[in-house]
Amino acid sequence: MRLTIAAQACLLVVGRDEHVYDDLRSILVYPSQFVVAGQWHDDDGVVTEEARILSGQAWDVSRIILSWEDVQTRGQGDDAYNVVIHEFAHYLDHEAGGMVGTPAVDRSGEQRQWAEVFQHEFAALRAAVDAGAETFLDPYASEDEAEFFAVASEAFFEAADRLRQRHPALYAQLAAFYRLDPAAWL
Repeated sequence: MRLTIAAQACLLVVGRDEHVYDDLRSILVYPSQFVVAGQWHDDDGVVTEEARILSGQAWDVSRIILSWEDVQTRGQGDDAYNVVIHEFAHYLDHEAGGMVGTPAVDRSGEQRQWAEVFQHEFAALRAAVDAGAETFLDPYASEDEAEFFAVASEAFFEAADRLRQRHPALYAQLAAFYRLDPAAWL
């Protein structure tokens, strides 16, 4: 379990000189999906208390929770699904401490280009989901910018060639951020 999770988590930061995951204190692994009670606020300010069934959660930069069953189902079929990549992408996003969905990009020019591409792609996905259109990225990515980054990261590693074909600008930004080109691995 440790090796499987660590190998995938390290894939997101391979080739980086800086320390990453320094504040991560624990990775809790449940046998299968788990229930989390909480309050959710919608855009109108309505508060709903409900229990959610999750396969992973990155609360902050100190802990990550994963369903082992979901860790083992990564990359099966046509889905670009990988709960480890998803939750560790959230970790990198939290660690940056800036705008959600904008992990630490090296230079301000790159940050500006990152923001332009991601905002455009996020808006296009939201519009497609709202219109009921079929999308390559999981519609869950349209929830907010943080989920968009995490789902796009899953697609980058699990369906790199298809992501590069369908969303070349998004793929290029992820390749620059992760310093990898997984489409070239095929």
